[in-house]
Amino acid sequence: MRIILERVEPFEKAFARLRESPLEQAGDEKILIYRDANIRLAKFYAAELNPTALYVLDHKLEFQREMRRYLLDRYQIDTFNPPGILHLRNEEGKLEAMFPPFVEFYPEQLRILPKKGDNTPPKGRIC
Repeated sequence: MRIILERVEPFEKAFARLRESPLEQAGDEKILIYRDANIRLAKFYAAELNPTALYVLDHKLEFQREMRRYLLDRYQIDTFNPPGILHLRNEEGKLEAMFPPFVEFYPEQLRILPKKGDNTPPKGRIC
């Protein structure tokens, strides 16, 4: 493995950049979907998440293990606890960014309509 760490971008700087990034599929309209988002780092148990990113799939796990060992040995950076966004140059010379996975929460108002014989639903429940 020959990966070069080009730079480490502080998370706060990357969060500010994300807040100003427009939605790509909005055409000429500038929609800033993350402008008012509560963006923060958090730790989760794997069982709490439903991963959809390719790097979490089984056939990519060995690469992630190898990369973690490599970055620990060469740069003393643990990919399980990175100091910021890692800008890495891969073996083909392409610059890539490595960052923790995004987890988005959307609060929704639910209304449970009881049917005959149902127990009484809770009042004002927000999920």
